[in-house]
Amino acid sequence: MITTAKHEVHTVRVVDVSSERTTANHLKALVLSVMKDVEGNWKATVVAITSDASGESRAARKRLVDEFPWLVAPDCFAHQINLVVGDYYKVPSTSLFIQYTKKATDLITWLRSKTIVLSMLRDIQKALNLANPSQTQRVLGVICAVLTRWTVHYLTFQRLLDLRATLDILVDVPSCIRMLTHIGPLALAVNFAQAAHCRLDEVLIILGYLISKYLSLLETTTSPDDQIGLRAIIDSLEKRWSKCDQTVFIAAVILNPLYKAKPFAQIRQFTTAGITSLLLKLWQWFQSSPVPESLRKEILDYLQDRGDYKCFSEWAEGEQNAAETQRERPDPLRMYKGIRFPDKPLSPLQMLAQRIFSICANSASCEWLFSLFGLILTKLRSRLALEKMLDLAELRLHLQDEYMRRGSVKDRLRCPRHIIPDPLPPQNKDPTTMASSDEITPEITPETNRFDSDSDENSLTSIAEALGQCSELDDAEDPAATFTLIFEQIQLQQLFNFSDDTWTKLMERIGMRSLDDKLEFYELVELDAEGEADNQTFDDMMSSTVS
Repeated sequence: MITTAKHEVHTVRVVDVSSERTTANHLKALVLSVMKDVEGNWKATVVAITSDASGESRAARKRLVDEFPWLVAPDCFAHQINLVVGDYYKVPSTSLFIQYTKKATDLITWLRSKTIVLSMLRDIQKALNLANPSQTQRVLGVICAVLTRWTVHYLTFQRLLDLRATLDILVDVPSCIRMLTHIGPLALAVNFAQAAHCRLDEVLIILGYLISKYLSLLETTTSPDDQIGLRAIIDSLEKRWSKCDQTVFIAAVILNPLYKAKPFAQIRQFTTAGITSLLLKLWQWFQSSPVPESLRKEILDYLQDRGDYKCFSEWAEGEQNAAETQRERPDPLRMYKGIRFPDKPLSPLQMLAQRIFSICANSASCEWLFSLFGLILTKLRSRLALEKMLDLAELRLHLQDEYMRRGSVKDRLRCPRHIIPDPLPPQNKDPTTMASSDEITPEITPETNRFDSDSDENSLTSIAEALGQCSELDDAEDPAATFTLIFEQIQLQQLFNFSDDTWTKLMERIGMRSLDDKLEFYELVELDAEGEADNQTFDDMMSSTVS
């Protein structure tokens, strides 16, 4: 699949390799064939190759970069952030959190099977809304995680904590809060990084935001176990960053007019001379041609807000405000488009910006396509040819894009019928049958093994184990597969200026809005689940809950 500078995603070719051995050389030959097709038939220029970080994929990208030095070959950063989560759950002290998540999942399953309890929760929230008219009027539902994504479990537990006022006797709230505090920034980051078109500057700002958050948590926490978990996350982030083409990521942030050099520390690489040298070397790397005489002056005009870029900062801020009003991400290429005439060719700096901002730093679109294939090719439809399956998947993706463009996705998900019935008349409860909270909430102690056995592949336990294994495989890769950098590597902790939090707040504001939209989407989907039928009678757990 290819992504364009206009954030368009197109499927070029799908190859069935089930009967072939997928080696690095084989994958390289397939990519070369696609590149030839794109440049010959599509009349487009390939500027980057992105894939997951598996051994063969990374080796194939390394060989492509050796043959075509102007290519950029980033890892899929949606996957890289998931590996950070895997490193976190490999810390022994997190085994207690995993045990409490099982308990919270059991509670969610039980709540969703009792329609009378769901109805009571709804009525309590309505009463609280009437008592506090100045606050946001919301009636929250209980969401169940049914997907193999750890972010769904995070949102599920976060919703459970939103309902903690009536549920804190059934779940260890402090342990859940500690875990969600640790993985919350990662949930925001991975949701940001798995967008259909995630730019390089967004990835680096995400990494800076995460480092800033976890360094702050590390300074304030007093628990040794929490400090070990937080340090594991910081070390994992540094490890993922050390494998990147750092120069291109840094240049992407500098060429974004919303940031320029503001997020970075005051080190020699980010003086005017250092930035100019960096961009000039990138031009030579990408274009394999002498640097134009006008590029140096244009870089200085851009950094100092003069010449053709005199009003560029104000224009960029206006574009940012307009994008946030429409609940979209600010697009740097749209900002650059506003300072040039349509009939004029791109200036050298604008050509460099267009090339860098065209690079997508994830392979999420391919994963979505493969997921659709899994939904289409079923036991009842097992002989579907590859061409037909691809046509059906593309049709579904195009329809989804059209619904997103019209803003009608949520309307299509809303169901006109009432899912939870009106409250039934109160039932008489026998006080002698009520169980105490001690009977409901037995004490949980850490086990000697990392995780309990769990046959459910959708559970957080299974997801954490899988991510941990992927992280170990990523650590075992050949060091020779590291890509060449223009200048020396810089650790994230030395790269950023954490005293200025304006850039982190911008990223957090956009990311939280995206995460809230996902939570609302899951809640709309959950409206179609009425829960298991019950006899509207009180058992011991229900009596203790509503008493």
